[in-house]
Amino acid sequence: MFLCFLMFAYLNREVSFRAIMKLCLVVLAIYVSVIYVSKNFEVNPVILDFIDARFSGDNESSGSFSSRTALYHLALEKYKASNPFKMIFGSGSGSFGYVYTGNDEMMYPHNLFLEILFEYGVVGLSMFLAMILRVLYLNVFTFVEKPRRYLFLIFYFALVVSQISRDITGNCLIFVFYIFIEDSQSFKFKLRKGKFQNEKI
Repeated sequence: MFLCFLMFAYLNREVSFRAIMKLCLVVLAIYVSVIYVSKNFEVNPVILDFIDARFSGDNESSGSFSSRTALYHLALEKYKASNPFKMIFGSGSGSFGYVYTGNDEMMYPHNLFLEILFEYGVVGLSMFLAMILRVLYLNVFTFVEKPRRYLFLIFYFALVVSQISRDITGNCLIFVFYIFIEDSQSFKFKLRKGKFQNEKI
């Protein structure tokens, strides 16, 4: 969420680059302080166990960082081992679960880019990347009214979350808010002085 806020603030010129760098340094200092305290002072074992489980759990259900990276590697390896047709068009919707478990079960690599690449191939990933580039273009190069800028913030937040959690369906906010963003930039036609004129919303 922190990264999303920084990206949104900078792209919308609401916070200077210098202010963003200062904020990053503060966050980095807090992070280093937490690590230092946990290494050099007695900390509640429950907290330490929780941190250890989140970063070094050995199974997918633990939701740990290491279990997620194992899924990332599996998705990439299976994709590289597939035939050229599947590389281009993918292995099919929901196919990662079958590859992972050997059964027709719901499973996903917890990374939307990898899931799209594996299940929909280069074609699907290219379309997804084009959507993201379109949003960035609209955010940077077109005028967006202030109340509607928060559509971009929610889009960026959903995009970041999609890299560590949920599947395509669970990350539907990305696509919903892409539609909202496109709608906010669409043109409407009005009859004015006997002529149709384009007017940006």
